[in-house]
Order: sequence, then structure tokens, then C-alpha cells
Amino acid sequence: MRKFFTFIIIIGFAMCYAFGAGNNDGDSIYPSKNIEMIVPYGAGGGTDNAARIIAEALSTELGQQVNVVNRAGAGGEIGFEEIATSPADGYTIGILGGPDHSYLVNIKDTNYVLEDFDYLAVYNLSLPILVARKGSFSNWDELIEYAKANPGAVTIGCSGGGPITEAAIAMTCGDFDATIVKFSGSADVSSSLLGGHIDLACLTPSYLPTLEANGCVPLIYFSKEKVPGYENIPSLTELGFDVDIAHNPIVVLPKGCSEEVRSTLIRALEKIGADPKIKEKFENLNTVYSFKTGEDLTSYLSDMDALIAEMVGQYPTLFL
Repeated sequence: MRKFFTFIIIIGFAMCYAFGAGNNDGDSIYPSKNIEMIVPYGAGGGTDNAARIIAEALSTELGQQVNVVNRAGAGGEIGFEEIATSPADGYTIGILGGPDHSYLVNIKDTNYVLEDFDYLAVYNLSLPILVARKGSFSNWDELIEYAKANPGAVTIGCSGGGPITEAAIAMTCGDFDATIVKFSGSADVSSSLLGGHIDLACLTPSYLPTLEANGCVPLIYFSKEKVPGYENIPSLTELGFDVDIAHNPIVVLPKGCSEEVRSTLIRALEKIGADPKIKEKFENLNTVYSFKTGEDLTSYLSDMDALIAEMVGQYPTLFL
């Protein structure tokens, strides 16, 4: 009889653990519920498209649904702030739209700083290119010669902080002054370039087929990497300048998550990064696939942040 009661007590303790302490989220294996992925832009854009590829793949790897939540507004600032201030429990992850998150902290008082994020991975790079209107410049040297002889006469169309940063880089490397014309979106910039209303535009390769078919000329890459099929366009790096900047969705966590959460997500992100099907999906977005994590990612982002801070300091009025 005594053995029977001992057995009952043991079973009782086991059930208390299973339905009590063992049922707390803190004691569960991560992840034990759905995850939100905050995207600081509207649905259908480049960052959102990349986020949905990552979210779908992470859902498969983690065994929990990763739901994309769009938090658009203020050039991404609303979403950046929500990511930074979310609980550091692994159930909110974010996709930063680099370099927007970086240039914003350099031009205004934001409710987040760059150190509020734990940077996990980058999968794709949308490579900015300086493009000239039809009948203007056929190469970088022609632009420099004319722009130096006619300070401020050259107009550069830009939409957002990234392209303005690139325009500032072009002026710095070429040692010339230009007039920046701001637009609400890159499609408007492209249309204005096609119409001959601006001389230059900072755009991504997805616009090149239409632009080149209408006589526009791509002059330089701002990045070291190049898009297949457009390798003949020189980069500023090849011209002797230490420049490497691109638009990239960055997978982040709010700072302060546990090592279990970090390592679980990084393992899943690395596995996704090695999947050729994922690579193909990103390349179908007209971007260059370049998976970065760890020290490689840290170094890349650090160099980009420093370059943006330098450009904002040199041309503060451009970013207002």
C-alpha cells in the first residue's frame, strides 16, 4: 500500500510540473507561439516583398507562423521605433529598410538609436545607380567636366534619404555642386528623367531596362557588387573611391533578447540563407543576393553608417 501511495505522489508532482511551471512561456522552448515581423513600409514595396520571403521561410524553419505587420509612415520612423521598443522576448522581429534607419538618426531626434537593434542578417542588396538623361552625359568623366564648369547647373532627382545620400556621395567623389530635386517616390524620379526634366537620377537596376531603351545612360554604381547583365557599368570603387552603399532589408531583434532566442533565429536564418530556392526568389526581385551575418554584417553596416553620417555632416541642408 505504501508503494502505491508513493507512486500516486510522484504522478501528482509530475502533473503539477506539466500543467503548472512547465506551461509558462518563460520555460517553453522558443518559439512556442506566433511571431510578428514588423515592416516599416507599406505592402507591395521592395522591403515588404523581401520580408514576406523571409517570413514564409522562417515559419517553416521555426514551426511557428511569422506574420508580417506593416507599420508605414514618417519615412519608416514609425516602424523603426516600434521595433526598437518592443519586448525583447523574440516574438517581435523587424525588417529595417537600410539605409533609411541610419540616416534618420543623423538628421533628427528620433525615439530610437542604432544601438537599440540587434542586427541578425541581410539577404539581398538593391544596388543604387546614377543614371543620366538621354543626350546629357555618356560617362562619369563627362559629367564631372561639365558639373565643375557649371556649378549647381546639374539637377539630380532623389526620393528619400538613401538616394539623397547617394547624390551627396556623387558630389563628394566628383568634387562638384549640383541641385537636388526631391520626389515622393522613385517612379516619379524615373518619369522625370525620361521626360528630360532632370539631368540625373539615383535609381535601382529594376528601372534600367526602360531607361536604357529610352536613351538614358547608367554612369556609376555606388556599391562594390553589380547586377548580372550590367557588369559594364563602372563602380565608384573601381574609380578609386572607398564607397559601398546599397538599399537592404535588415533582419533585426530589439536589443536584449536572450541568447537562446538569438541563436535559434540565427540558425534558422543561416539555413534559409543556404537554400538555393530562397536565393532564386530574391533574385527575382531584381536584387543581388548577398547573405551576410555575424562579423561580416557588422562590418558592412558600420561602414555604411559612418558614410551616411559623413554625408549628412557635409551636406546638412540636403536632408531637411
